[in-house]
Parts: sequence; C-alpha cells; structure tokens
Amino acid sequence: MKFKVVQSAMEPLVEHLKKPGRLITVTILSGICINLFVGEQYLSVILPGRAFKVAYDKIGLSPLALSRVLEDGGSVINYLIPWGVAGSFAASTLGVPVLAFLPFTFFSLLSPVFSIISGVTGIGLKWAKKPTK
Repeated sequence: MKFKVVQSAMEPLVEHLKKPGRLITVTILSGICINLFVGEQYLSVILPGRAFKVAYDKIGLSPLALSRVLEDGGSVINYLIPWGVAGSFAASTLGVPVLAFLPFTFFSLLSPVFSIISGVTGIGLKWAKKPTK
C-alpha cells in the first residue's frame, strides 16, 4: 500500500514548474534543504526524485537529467553540511572542521550552479523527447 505523501504535498508546486530552468532550480534547492534539515545524502536524492519525477516526465526531460540534478543538489552538497553524514566523516578523517575545507570544495560548490545554468540555457540537457511548442 502506497500513501504517496511526498507526491501529494509537492503536487501544487509541481504544477507551476513547466520550464526546465525553474524545475531544475527547485529540485536542487529541495535537495540542499533536505541536506540542511536532515543531514542525510540519500534522503536528499530519494525524496526530491520521487516528488519531481512526474514533472520531469511531463516536460520531456530524460530520467538522466533528473539523476544528474539530484546528484548536483543532493549527494555532493552533503560534504558541506557539518552535521551531515559525509561532512562529519570528512571532517573527522581530515581532523579539521567542515568550514576549514569548504572553500576548497570546488566541485561541490560549482555543481549546483552549473546545473542551474544548464537548465536555464538548455545546454547539456538530456531530453527523453523534444518538447512540442
């Protein structure tokens, strides 16, 4: 039995996300917010993935596009969250606080930015089918 709580809660928001740039930006921001509140990288991928899958299908973006956006807003950000699983692991392994190595995590800092730019410009987006205009 499926309750579809996440889908039901996100449905009103998803109805307004008809352009790739907006959809990708909101997906990334939701992954970052889940990382901030929960500190778990897997949930920051799973919850937005389930919530926004229908919206990606609706505008014709490939599941690969959704996967890339979830990684850029979810997994790579967790290293920047001091109470996150990956952030606390890296900090304890390196013996320094997260804020000490944060300025050097170019990949984690720039991945969401480039993903949003890709969504706005359309460069590098993988389409399941070309959207009809």
